[in-house]
Amino acid sequence: MKKMQINYTPIHETTTRFHRSNAFARWLMGPLGCGKSYAIMWEILIRAAQQPVSKTGKRRSRVIFVRNTRQMMMDSVLPILKEVFVEGQIGTWRASESVYQVRVNDIECDILLRPLEDDSDIRRVLSTNATFCVVDEWREIPVSTIIQLAGRAGRFPAKEDEGCAFAGIFGASNPPGKDSDWYRALEEQHLDGWELFRFPSALSPDATWRKFLRDGYYENLMQGGTEDYIQVMIHGQYGRSLSGKPVFPGFDSGFHVAKNTLTPIRSDDKPLIIGMDFGLTPACTINQLDMHGRFLTYANLTSDNMGITRFIDTKLQPLLSERFAGHPVVIIGDPAGVQRSQTDERSVFEVIRSKGFRVVPAKTNSIAARISAVESLLAGQVDSGPRHLIDPSCKALIAALNGGYRYRMKKSGEMEPVPDKNEFSHIADSHQYACLHVDATFGSYLRNNGRREIKPAAYAWT
Repeated sequence: MKKMQINYTPIHETTTRFHRSNAFARWLMGPLGCGKSYAIMWEILIRAAQQPVSKTGKRRSRVIFVRNTRQMMMDSVLPILKEVFVEGQIGTWRASESVYQVRVNDIECDILLRPLEDDSDIRRVLSTNATFCVVDEWREIPVSTIIQLAGRAGRFPAKEDEGCAFAGIFGASNPPGKDSDWYRALEEQHLDGWELFRFPSALSPDATWRKFLRDGYYENLMQGGTEDYIQVMIHGQYGRSLSGKPVFPGFDSGFHVAKNTLTPIRSDDKPLIIGMDFGLTPACTINQLDMHGRFLTYANLTSDNMGITRFIDTKLQPLLSERFAGHPVVIIGDPAGVQRSQTDERSVFEVIRSKGFRVVPAKTNSIAARISAVESLLAGQVDSGPRHLIDPSCKALIAALNGGYRYRMKKSGEMEPVPDKNEFSHIADSHQYACLHVDATFGSYLRNNGRREIKPAAYAWT
């Protein structure tokens, strides 16, 4: 049989990264029209072509493809399958079995279309062995069901036969809401083996797929659209939470979070600025103002039921020694830290200084001023890029800025005037002190026309 030539070029670098990843669970997320549904179809063929050759000379695979309802499966999934794997040429639809068969070259791939409308549908799927699983609009299906579904991957063909070259689960979706189990799994819990691939806003210069859509496609969608619809379907951001209001709606993880690890500058004129929150749950962020005027966040630390001495000895100093040895450091803390303790009559600031650190109180403890300082940095740009850029390893801070740090909604429907004290507030407070310090520093730069004497900060590492 003559080998058929199949050509496929991803339409965006996000899709390329998705195809290259071998993570067990991979999730594409983005706005309408970015090509994510087509990407998962082609990923099926890519993975099917990687299967070992069986005794019959074929590369066999079985795919469980799920969607939340039968109607959506027929209206959305099946037409794309027929388009990508052309029906009558390399694809055959077996309606009675709800199976789309792909037969091209030496590939034999059966795609089982399985809706998940009720418990009987779920039981049926969870009794089926597959090579890998695919989920369309995963935000519509509970994470707990997805985890069970993933257990069916890697079971066909059997290990004693040719086995599976790839066993995993992947899918595409518009963004879920910030109250969803998906948001918690992807942005807070960071499940092992899970990887998220986010397309940029459809209105950004990076939205290269727009050339495949009619002119004005997104602009027309925006007409009459609610703020939440535009946020999700056009900008590709998580939907609003129904339990409160994020303190920093201007934070965009696709814009403010770096794609790669940030590298600090070693300079006496550019000390590390550590914003720190005290109490029994100390937290801090490690930052620096770079040569271009950007505020870079390299790391964050959190704790639970830990005094300031143990926090410094077991968390902060080891991190500084490992990643930031030789960098000058200044710690910016809650002004209340100057008050003496009733137990040993030492203030928190005195304890920190005894560890060899330079520490100064933040200019104010006003929550309005602190929030304003963060907002100012998030809103700023330098050379068309973010003025505030965060290392992707700062999971706690990113989760806080992404809506974890929020105003609680009263029973009346109104918002509390100050942010809720929750698991995100400590890291958010610590970062506010650092941002407040930099906000004031920028002011002094402007007043002195760029000339400013900077005294070298003390070195502090172990």
